[in-house]
Amino acid sequence: MAIKKIDKLELFTFLRSPSLEGRPKPGFPMVALIKNDEVIAGIKFSKYKAWHVDNVAAHEKYGPTIYKVLMDLSGSAGIAPAFKRRKSMRDFVVPKSKKIWQVFEQDPNVIASFLEDKYQENYLNKKFTSITLMQGINEARLNFRKKGRQEYLKTLGIFNKLKKVGRPKNFNFEYRRFIHQRQLIFGRQVHGFLQESVNAHQ
Repeated sequence: MAIKKIDKLELFTFLRSPSLEGRPKPGFPMVALIKNDEVIAGIKFSKYKAWHVDNVAAHEKYGPTIYKVLMDLSGSAGIAPAFKRRKSMRDFVVPKSKKIWQVFEQDPNVIASFLEDKYQENYLNKKFTSITLMQGINEARLNFRKKGRQEYLKTLGIFNKLKKVGRPKNFNFEYRRFIHQRQLIFGRQVHGFLQESVNAHQ
């Protein structure tokens, strides 16, 4: 299972609800990798006893990588399979995902610790935390911010750019609004990207 490089990609994260002017939220915590303005991997999760992976979709073999990204972002909380309230509930973990969890259990750079007895397979009853963080996460997050700033500056004419330099408070407020709106746009894109996986689990 190969973890791919992400330092040239953009990393979109929605880990908590935005508060700017009470605007609508994307709907759930999610993380995604973006390449040339297109979502190529996304993961939806819920925060319970760990960050429980609910749905995943990926192109270009970025599936294992988006799991590892989420694991590194989760810190000591760790990631785990979809939360099950009872052992008798339907198992929503697909075979491809089970293979990824199995590999993480054997990975010396990952700590697998018991979480709760809800799955038949023992490795699915664990949470996984990183010992060694993957390279490129900080670069990918910075790439997303840089791209947003570049897009904002493109919306301004030369006169307005000069005017904003002299009025940093206005620039900061308008810039924050623009970035927040961009965050919502990508949130909807990731939501749509994951919809096929969501439908498969209903």
